[in-house]
Amino acid sequence: LLEHKKGIEMLNQETQELQRIKFAVGQLLDDSYRCCEIAGQSKEVDYSDLKNQLEFIKAEVKELEDALFDNDKPEQLKECIDVLVTCFGYLQKLQANGANVTRALLQVGENNLSKFPKDKDVAMQTVEFYAARATKTEAVWNAEEKCWVIRDSNNGKYKKPKGYVKVNLQDCFMQ
Repeated sequence: LLEHKKGIEMLNQETQELQRIKFAVGQLLDDSYRCCEIAGQSKEVDYSDLKNQLEFIKAEVKELEDALFDNDKPEQLKECIDVLVTCFGYLQKLQANGANVTRALLQVGENNLSKFPKDKDVAMQTVEFYAARATKTEAVWNAEEKCWVIRDSNNGKYKKPKGYVKVNLQDCFMQ
């Protein structure tokens, strides 16, 4: 019983931490949008502006890569957050170009969760599908989520199941 209570307590702490992270990401988004507004970048939304923003993202990813190479964990954390900030800037530009960012975020999140089949046959067919393409994968049952995870055996990346349908965000742009 004591172990059970400790487990519930730990789960509550994890849930509270996830809620704090969600809040902090929302605050970071607000602050990032505000910074772009202050700098006048939120109104710079043509092709060359999007291209520049993409270069900012690439520069931050490079800095994250350098921090990883240097095994500098505080710098990795900072640069990972800077990647988010620059991506938020890109999203803001897309929003100014008519994108419904809220709808897109929800659709992409839901679509990503569709990568985990509930059906064992689909999971096994997916492993065979990748094997035929010279990619070794494994299907692992996630009992907590009641779904299959198909992972690349070489790098651990989770893979799309056979029959996966890519999200279409056409409806996220005003006509």
